[in-house]
Amino acid sequence: IDGRDSFSLRSSTRVELGENTEANLVIQRFEEDSNRQNQTKGTCTKDPIFGCSPFSAGFETPDSRTTIFQNLPASGLLLPPGDYFADSVNPADFRTVNIDQEPEYMAEETFVSLELEHDFGDYVFTAVTGYQDTSTENFADFDRFVPSATLNFPVTYRADAQNEVTTTTIASGRRDTGTAEQFSQELRLASEFDGPFNFVVGAYYFDYQSTTLVEITHPALAFTQQIAGFSEDFEIFTIETNPLNTLSYALFGQFYYDLSDRTTLTVGARVSHDEKDIMTRQVFLDPLPDGSVRPFTEAEEEWDVPTGRIGIDHVLDLTFTDETLIYGSISRGYKAGGLNPGGPVGGESFDPEYLNALEFGSKNVLNGGRAIANFSAFYYDYEGLQVGQVGETSAITVNADAEIYGAEAEFQFLPAENLAIDLNIAYLNTELSAFESADQGDPLAQTAGAIPALDATGAVRTTASGEVIQNLSGNALPNSPEWSIRFGAQYDFELNGGWMLTPRVDHYWQEDMFATSFNKPSDVLDGWSQTDIQIGLTHPDKAWGVRGFAKNIFENDDVIRRGQDGPLVGRFRSVTVLEPLLYGVELNIDF
Repeated sequence: IDGRDSFSLRSSTRVELGENTEANLVIQRFEEDSNRQNQTKGTCTKDPIFGCSPFSAGFETPDSRTTIFQNLPASGLLLPPGDYFADSVNPADFRTVNIDQEPEYMAEETFVSLELEHDFGDYVFTAVTGYQDTSTENFADFDRFVPSATLNFPVTYRADAQNEVTTTTIASGRRDTGTAEQFSQELRLASEFDGPFNFVVGAYYFDYQSTTLVEITHPALAFTQQIAGFSEDFEIFTIETNPLNTLSYALFGQFYYDLSDRTTLTVGARVSHDEKDIMTRQVFLDPLPDGSVRPFTEAEEEWDVPTGRIGIDHVLDLTFTDETLIYGSISRGYKAGGLNPGGPVGGESFDPEYLNALEFGSKNVLNGGRAIANFSAFYYDYEGLQVGQVGETSAITVNADAEIYGAEAEFQFLPAENLAIDLNIAYLNTELSAFESADQGDPLAQTAGAIPALDATGAVRTTASGEVIQNLSGNALPNSPEWSIRFGAQYDFELNGGWMLTPRVDHYWQEDMFATSFNKPSDVLDGWSQTDIQIGLTHPDKAWGVRGFAKNIFENDDVIRRGQDGPLVGRFRSVTVLEPLLYGVELNIDF
């Protein structure tokens, strides 16, 4: 698995409509029909209570007796007693899987952008129109392993959520189908005055509609539906949203004033209006008294939020640099809230996210332009940061408060005539300042560092299904390495006839980070690195060039993401691994 079969066509067209009017049209079409899955494989250390241990994630399989599917009312008739993964093999290799259903990954996307620009002299008017239409259909082995046992007797069901099979195989699948269509329009008017004052003002409109359907299959689910006499609507566990609508529009402006020939003040403001409405539901063996499927949960919300920014830039006259710019800004940002797919069963609504940000830094040119050194630092204070979590039966979004600060340094050097070196160093510190949540991977909060949340009487708080709610204040945000470094170097070899041969190497490294906000020891993702190389052949007067490239040349198989699955399938951990060695040739032709 993990193959790619895709293509993309893109055209960019510029048309001069008049002396001062220009149109730029971009059209792109993308299609993919691959046999890959979003997360490479499942990892687990078998545990008879939770399915998979909260303390580690090895190359074992879940104890199926803990799964929701094996505890359905009719499961005892159909499924063999005990753990049907007891003798299953999970290869001790992140790039080797043992699954019983081959994944599919299909996507289609059409993108169109039209930019019209007219120069009035002192003003430039710009209109940008965008349209995007996307459809996806993905299928994967939901339980990620091959059972060592079989059903007690054959059952007819749709193991892939599409085609009926009659089999004794215990196969569970997940099919995700989605569509999305969006239209956007932005209008801007920018001044080009000779004086100290200039501005950009504009309006923005965005309209988005999407549908999603998640279908999860298991023979015990289908068998329960059949013997209970429910309709085929209940053969598959579904989470459906049809539709989700988002309407957003805003007025914005940014104003620039030169306080001196070295200092510029920038003030920006935006007023945003967002509307969201959703129809969503879950279907899990829960018919109404008349046997029909429960209706959609409907919800709608709207927000009117002002945001803004104040910044200042100042050019310094230093003896050891050719040019130095220092800058600083304070701003407030916002992201609309929403309702989790599935409605109340899958998680209630989540609130908007607000960000107060402070940034400052400097940009420096040295040694006659042969060196550039840029430095920046930032502080982010989030109110209601939107964090992804796994619930009992679905993924949900919840809110947390957090503080983030960090610094970045960027260097570019030309130490020799044809040698170029670039270096980026980043430091990041993240901390949840107010957040409580239950961990499906550690439902009793037993791992090191877990702190149960207490009620007013000092008793441990739990969810309706019994998971211990944890106090996560002070924990780091997921997927946030403290240090990361990117290094690159290239050299231009001048060949006969004006040809230029340019080899280049790029290396990226980051240190350990946590996979989830619970920060338990089994959440730690080890630091990883990747090295890429390329070599290009070009000529300034020729209409063609060629480039060869190879990525991940040392074939590292580090885990870069680890997700937590819920009790439906035994709480295993899904991992995403670095893409393997990838090499190719690129030919560029200008005409």
